[in-house]
Amino acid sequence: INAEYGDILKERLEYDTLERVKLISNSKQFNTKYVRTRTKLFYKQQKFNLLREENEGYNKLMTELANPPPDPQTMIDHLLKLIGRFDLDPNRVLDLVLETWQNYLDKSEFFLQLVKLFPKQEDALCRMLGYSFAFYETEPDGTPETLFKVGALLIKRGIIDLHTLYSLLGPSYEQMKAEYNKRLSDAREKAKSLTTVSLNKDDTEENSDSKSGKKAEDAAVPENQKVSLCIALIGLGCWLEADDLIQLIPPYSVPHNPQGREVMFDLISWRIHEFYKSHVSAAVTVRPVKEIKGDPQVMTWEDLSDLVLTPLFRLGPYLSHSPVLFTKILRLFNLFIKENKADICNHSLAGQIMTITSDVILPSLSMMNFNYNFTALIWEYMQHFPYHIRYRLYAKWKNVSYAKNPLLMVTKAETIHTSRYILKRLTKENVKPFGRQIGRVAHCNPAVIFDQILFQIQRYDNLILPIVNALKYLGLLSLDVLSYCIIEALSDPDKAKQKEEDTNISWWFQVLATFCGHIYKKYNIELSGLLQYIVNQLKANKSTDLLILKEVIQRMSGIEISEEVTESQLEAVCGGPVLLAEAGFFTPIRHTERSNQIMVECGTKCVPDDPQPYIDASEKVISQLSDQVKLLYPPKVWDKISPRLFATFWSLASPDIILPSVRYTAEIERIEGAIKQVNENEDLAQRRKDKEVERHKDLITKLKEEHKTQEVNHKLVLARLEAEKDIWFASTNSTKVDAIMQFLQVCIIQRSMFTASDAIYCAKFVELCHKMQASNFSTLIYFDRIFSDVSHIVTNCTDNEASRYGRFLCETLKGISRWHKDKALYEKECGKSPGFVHIIRGDPNSDGAKKIEKYLDYENFRHVCCKWHFKLTKAMVFCFDSKDYSQIRNGLTVLNKILPEFPVVLNLAQALEKRILKVKEEEKTVRPDLYALAMGYSAQLNSRRNTFIAEEKFHHVEKKTAENSASRNSSPARKDKRADSVKRRDETESEKKRRREDDLKKEGERKSAEKKVKQDVSPKTKANGVRERDSETDENRSKIRKK
Repeated sequence: INAEYGDILKERLEYDTLERVKLISNSKQFNTKYVRTRTKLFYKQQKFNLLREENEGYNKLMTELANPPPDPQTMIDHLLKLIGRFDLDPNRVLDLVLETWQNYLDKSEFFLQLVKLFPKQEDALCRMLGYSFAFYETEPDGTPETLFKVGALLIKRGIIDLHTLYSLLGPSYEQMKAEYNKRLSDAREKAKSLTTVSLNKDDTEENSDSKSGKKAEDAAVPENQKVSLCIALIGLGCWLEADDLIQLIPPYSVPHNPQGREVMFDLISWRIHEFYKSHVSAAVTVRPVKEIKGDPQVMTWEDLSDLVLTPLFRLGPYLSHSPVLFTKILRLFNLFIKENKADICNHSLAGQIMTITSDVILPSLSMMNFNYNFTALIWEYMQHFPYHIRYRLYAKWKNVSYAKNPLLMVTKAETIHTSRYILKRLTKENVKPFGRQIGRVAHCNPAVIFDQILFQIQRYDNLILPIVNALKYLGLLSLDVLSYCIIEALSDPDKAKQKEEDTNISWWFQVLATFCGHIYKKYNIELSGLLQYIVNQLKANKSTDLLILKEVIQRMSGIEISEEVTESQLEAVCGGPVLLAEAGFFTPIRHTERSNQIMVECGTKCVPDDPQPYIDASEKVISQLSDQVKLLYPPKVWDKISPRLFATFWSLASPDIILPSVRYTAEIERIEGAIKQVNENEDLAQRRKDKEVERHKDLITKLKEEHKTQEVNHKLVLARLEAEKDIWFASTNSTKVDAIMQFLQVCIIQRSMFTASDAIYCAKFVELCHKMQASNFSTLIYFDRIFSDVSHIVTNCTDNEASRYGRFLCETLKGISRWHKDKALYEKECGKSPGFVHIIRGDPNSDGAKKIEKYLDYENFRHVCCKWHFKLTKAMVFCFDSKDYSQIRNGLTVLNKILPEFPVVLNLAQALEKRILKVKEEEKTVRPDLYALAMGYSAQLNSRRNTFIAEEKFHHVEKKTAENSASRNSSPARKDKRADSVKRRDETESEKKRRREDDLKKEGERKSAEKKVKQDVSPKTKANGVRERDSETDENRSKIRKK
């Protein structure tokens, strides 16, 4: 048997069998030898000499390591010989090599080659490093930094695996997570203590507590080998490996370590250094940075995305610790946005910049010292993005960032504490110093302080003006954040914008709307976000937010709207700005004076004695304006009224046609009385007296000069209107009724609901048309149309519009009452006026039918006045019987406004009183606000009961006798009816047929609507209420109602 088969048989066969075939000499000896060999291989430990056992060998080893040869191969040969000669422990030899490397990091390249040649596996080298890290973890001095650098170098060269070494480092992920959660809980407790109001602490203690919170960031950071290894990797430029490690540990663990954020600053600074130098202006001094050998640098914008943005994202809010790097990043962002402004929303890098802004830039700004330059740099590039993108960043900054980082939690609490401290002491006297403090805080944490400001405003509305004035120190970024915070506060789902007990607007919403008006007026803030919010609310069928739009328009336009104004204030509105401020108590309007284009065209100073230059200039301006207004309405409108009337009516204002001389005189007398009181006041110092007297005298001088200016303007405007009055209603294609109706639709009705002063203006303009006897203008038809359609107009009004329309009706009734009470005045102003001509037509069946124009005499005018009062009563009763909320509310509002002039007739007042009593009974528990309005009007109506007069005294009422019946046949009203029939005969057959059908239909509706009213009106009114009508109005009744 050859040797090969013999060895196989020795392995497989029994010892006795082997002895018989003579492969072995003795089976017992062979078994003993086998057991010894097996024990030596598997159970006997190889023994190496340690340091204390072989001093000579280790001394020679240290000598070799301290003076290594230039060639790593020679060195490894010497080490292996020493190991074999002195039987040294190879693990201990490798450990000594690594320790020596830590002391000679400048020879890292040599040791790297040496370790590669060392006969050990990769996992064994990792375990060796792991043992070293585990040993130092328990040492009080901690792990030396050089060991982390050695490990980082080995990872960089690929000698060991990062994840293998990571598993051998401490602490564990659970311990790190627990430490992170502890920091979060400590931050929450600190924030809670800062925001809790303590009544036992004074201001000094509160300030000291807030300042002590700023030292939390500087507290000692416990050693973390994983973080330290990551720091070492970043220091070597191994960002990819470090980023892998960062993602395995809790967020912001590396930048939380002071040394960790410093190496990250160095890495980013090195990468952007050359690119920053080549692109930033030469005027900016570029500081030298620490070089990181082998690490790539940014050369293009694409490199910026790949090499810089990810490290920035890992830094998070800790970028605030390097203001220099923070400034460099912002300048690069600004440069990129300027270069790509046209396509900014579609650029991928722009989207990444916005992400970095929300996660890094804005949170870092919160932790920086107060510096306006940073906010200016951020706004320089953020302003180019649409508002919805900016608001999304603000929302994340405000609602997410402060809750994610412990330091930001404390920062937010400190800001809240400081904000409360400032707002508690802010008054209108110390706006400047505390405004500066608000500005300093708002530069870094605008959203936090604005939340506190809006909260305080909703509780105390008297803070609105002081806060608005104090915000003048804000930057543009802070103002944009304020706009977002306002919208967020307005859209709070937990607050109702209307009170639950009634339909009134909630107090907090009214205050915020007022604040919006003041803020957007005073500061240059983009309105797009607020307007889009209002549009979205309207799309959701929520019209309450229109109050915001109203306040903004009112404040920004400089027009102060006040619904409850006195008569003296309305008179002051007709004057100049001085009278408006002194007598009207309105806020002076700045930079909103109307440009008088007519005066510009005039070129010279116009005087009342020679108004022709002014008239010529007005002719030129109004002609151009008339051509433009023709585009507003279809041509059929201008067939009835002239475009010049439309342009003139809408271009004038109350001061142009009303001269408040009485108010100027009264105000001058008041100021003279004030001067007398100042002189008699002995408590004032003489110097103060002289100053006050001089101020009052200067005011009197201004009022007198303004009065003269207003008087000149008034006369010039009247001369201009006198020159063009005859072309206003001079259309040959329409009747007087059509012209009056069109004038009401496009001019009077619309403008009378704008403001209280516009309501007075409309009434005075019509009065001026009557006084100047404008051609083809019928005052009688105008009044008849006004009081015939009151219910339809009142139904479609808002509450404020109803108030203004009621004031217009009151002013109209006031003029009618003047003529009704004084026959001489009526004969003087209306007796021979073309506006009071009514047409009497002959018998249509006779061949000689004629149209006779006759002036309305005084007694018939009184009859017509009674008819108008009756129609007004009928309209109000119709509103009350409708059961509709808006009609009842608007009807009560109109009645309150016209109470000085209506009702006058006793039986009409009783009819109204009966309906008001019914409203009170029905609405007492159902709609309390209507009940309150009805109660108020009823009380005022009762207080005027002694002023009511019987119908017989209001107008002449004839008795029901045969004689009077015969006389009625010859009365003017009867003649008017006959004249009406003459006109009907002249019309076409089709027109007559249509009119008859409309008359029958409308007459049936009218009778049913009047039925309830006539039950409350005396029989005298039933017989005479509609007896006297204007014949020309009756002939077109159905046509006008249809329109």
